[in-house]
Amino acid sequence: MLCDICNTWMSRTQYMLHRASDKCKSSLLDDSRTVVSEVTVDKMEVVVYEAEIMEDRGDIVLDESVTTLQPSMDEDVLKSRVDVVENGKEIVLKESVDKPLDEAASPSVQFTKKGTIRIRRSNSLSVKERKERKMQLYKAKYALKPIVDCCKKKCISKINEGRRIEINAQYLKLGWKERKTFILNTCDRMPVKRKSVEDGARKNTWKYFFSNKDSIKQSVCKKFFLTTLGYKPNNDRAVFEVLNKTPTAAIAPLADGRGKHVSDRKYKHDDLIDAHIESFEPTVSHYRREHAPIRRYLPSDVTITMMHNDFTHKYPEQQISYEYYRLAIKKKNISFATLGHEECEFCEKFCLHGHDADNLNNDCDDCQQYVNHKIRYEEARELYKKDAELNNGSIFSVDLQKVIMLPRLDAFKKVIFTKRIVAYYKSFVPLGKKAHGVPMACIWHEGVTGRNKEDIVSTFYAFFLRQRDSKKITLWLDNCSSQNKNWCLLSFLVYIVNSDEVDMDEIQLKYFEPGHTYMSADSFHHQVELSMKKQKVYDFPDFSKAVQNANKGKVDVKEMTFSDIYMWKDNKSQQKLKKSSEKIYLKNIVAVRTRRGKFTMECKTSNTEEFTKQLDFLCKKSSTKKISKPPQLDKPRGVAQDKIDDILSNLSSLMPASRRIFWNNLKNI
Repeated sequence: MLCDICNTWMSRTQYMLHRASDKCKSSLLDDSRTVVSEVTVDKMEVVVYEAEIMEDRGDIVLDESVTTLQPSMDEDVLKSRVDVVENGKEIVLKESVDKPLDEAASPSVQFTKKGTIRIRRSNSLSVKERKERKMQLYKAKYALKPIVDCCKKKCISKINEGRRIEINAQYLKLGWKERKTFILNTCDRMPVKRKSVEDGARKNTWKYFFSNKDSIKQSVCKKFFLTTLGYKPNNDRAVFEVLNKTPTAAIAPLADGRGKHVSDRKYKHDDLIDAHIESFEPTVSHYRREHAPIRRYLPSDVTITMMHNDFTHKYPEQQISYEYYRLAIKKKNISFATLGHEECEFCEKFCLHGHDADNLNNDCDDCQQYVNHKIRYEEARELYKKDAELNNGSIFSVDLQKVIMLPRLDAFKKVIFTKRIVAYYKSFVPLGKKAHGVPMACIWHEGVTGRNKEDIVSTFYAFFLRQRDSKKITLWLDNCSSQNKNWCLLSFLVYIVNSDEVDMDEIQLKYFEPGHTYMSADSFHHQVELSMKKQKVYDFPDFSKAVQNANKGKVDVKEMTFSDIYMWKDNKSQQKLKKSSEKIYLKNIVAVRTRRGKFTMECKTSNTEEFTKQLDFLCKKSSTKKISKPPQLDKPRGVAQDKIDDILSNLSSLMPASRRIFWNNLKNI
């Protein structure tokens, strides 16, 4: 607004303050103002003066007037000190507030905090109140309509007024899908008996039904049907939109097609993005048990930014944003989380549920589950520490290391965008600082075999052969069911402890509580990671050397070949497990023990109890006779030819000639 005295442009609020100040030569009201009353509203003083509104200064008077002074005006008036003229009186706010004018104070024109006119409407009601008000208006609009009993069907005698009220109330509570289904199920399609015109548009006639209080279907007229549902007797659009659009043989109305059509502007080359993402070989990890095998992981040296830049470089004509590419990765359930550094999901869930660990609620299920979870992992950790202190060389921790991609050349960015092979190693590490013996690492790559249960059990077999002179072996493992807690591994333990290949009399497996699995194997994995950073890992022999150099070179490395892989089987009897009087689930087991001469196992579900529960799970053939040794893998699995070609074409110039031999030999596998 323009002040005609000072010739200055300003906002409406500034203008009103300016005209009331001493700087302006003219004032809005006469200085001889009489105080009528002083009102205190929530620590804000409101002083009402007697004043006369000057007719020739109507430009600075608000268009709206406040009829009453409400107690809630303190938070909904003006931000600044503004003079509001009301019915010949002026309200002066001595303190400022942070909210604009309330709708009650200014129903037609509203202002923002800066004094500009508000574009969006400000609602004084909460969302819940607005929804309730909207529902009340809806119910009032579609309330039960009166009907005159003048039809030939005598509908009012079949469905009384009380029943009509019930039907109307229940109908209004239904969603739009349920209403369509209700209309379809209460109307019958009938052929037209007599046509006055052969090519008429009318092909069907309809009968309408309601159920009375005895659940007996009663035929009613169309007007009665519409008015009972809350529609006008001459407005049948809502009914016939359902009946005419539903096919004859359909048992449910057609779904709403809004929002289902593919936009013409939608990117049409998603398969190109998917193929590019898959070229980085995302793999399943055993670490994130809750996500496996659905969630997959990419190596830690790969980022979304690198992948997106590579895509735009390879396909410059395909203009896609970083965000679109990121969402494509998210849709494929691929993660970049650092594997091996796992947090307890159960503890995280407890932290988010709202109760404090120091003040647990006995009536809360989450609190009680957390208490039991905490007891289990503390008991397991205490038992692990005791085993580490008393270790005599026969107690080991066992773990499968994270996915490792070969070749691994962190100094060259080109390696990241090249298809690589996956290498694995299973480590068996003694417990304690004074432990006897050295860690054993069974290593292999995807050209030999994969990571199935028979592959993992074969590494246990290689380990037990190295420890064949030990009388008792105890292994600490995590709770990963795919590799450490399955019937195939338990069947193998019964075989190996009763075989002549080893001199063992007893084997024990002890399991950590999920999420609290830190063990000596993790320290060894860290040493291997440091060893790999000190050298360039061009091929699998370089990887074997890096593992060998860990732990100051004191590592027993076993390179698994296809002849070391045995097709171990699951020999459990499902029928025997079902008929067992005391059902024991693998997820509840914390330790198992098998002894020579027995074809059953002992287990316990708490670390504080003894081995008192018997686990008789072998099938009849395996429990009466010795389990036979399975056949070996007859040939290596091999590597896809395009992957080898990609490595040689992109990285051969970065490799010494001696390292290319390994990759060339992979072609002949």
